[in-house]
Amino acid sequence: LVCNVRPAGERANPWVLNLRACPVATIQVGSEVINCAARELVDAELQSHWPQLVALWPAYQKHFERSGQRAVFELTPAGPV
Repeated sequence: LVCNVRPAGERANPWVLNLRACPVATIQVGSEVINCAARELVDAELQSHWPQLVALWPAYQKHFERSGQRAVFELTPAGPV
């Protein structure tokens, strides 16, 4: 999962806009580079993962409470580059 919570008054983060326009990403974990399909989580799925994300970084909740805007994407490996 990757998450972005936009603080009030900030412009939209370009990576969120890019994934919405073209839902593919390349990530690097250590020395491994992996192609991924991206899917934005909504509704019940988003609600089920939200507590885990807030536990990792509590500021997510504070920013979301102020702005009401958040984006969470699931990245599914599609194979090595």
